[in-house]
Amino acid sequence: ACDELETILSAPKNWISWAGADLDSLAAWSRGPLVLVGDAAHATLPYLAQGAAMALEDACVLSQLLAKGGDPAAIFSTFAKTRRPRTARLQAEARKLARIYHLGGIAESARNAVMALQGGESLASRYGWVYEWRP
Repeated sequence: ACDELETILSAPKNWISWAGADLDSLAAWSRGPLVLVGDAAHATLPYLAQGAAMALEDACVLSQLLAKGGDPAAIFSTFAKTRRPRTARLQAEARKLARIYHLGGIAESARNAVMALQGGESLASRYGWVYEWRP
């Protein structure tokens, strides 16, 4: 399996880069019998690597609400009210990191020095709220 993985990873001859799109969360995440989750409802920039995780969290919360039964419109409204604060915070933090990661000149040097002094443990503890989420 390792040889196969190396073959797959070495197959691309070049990288394709594209601009990231920063989108606001939709005003409504549902209409009638349809509810949106993940990037469809609240796309985020990739700087926290949480796009897929947010979709899975959404699915977890939505499944718990649906399991209780009730009116779908009310469930979808509760779902959005429950998830919106966290997804908005993640979007805001990803935007902040986008600015930090794309600094240039002296600001870039200062950022690198501060990050080197802080170390990985400090950064990890700052983002516990991201990675230690529980439903």
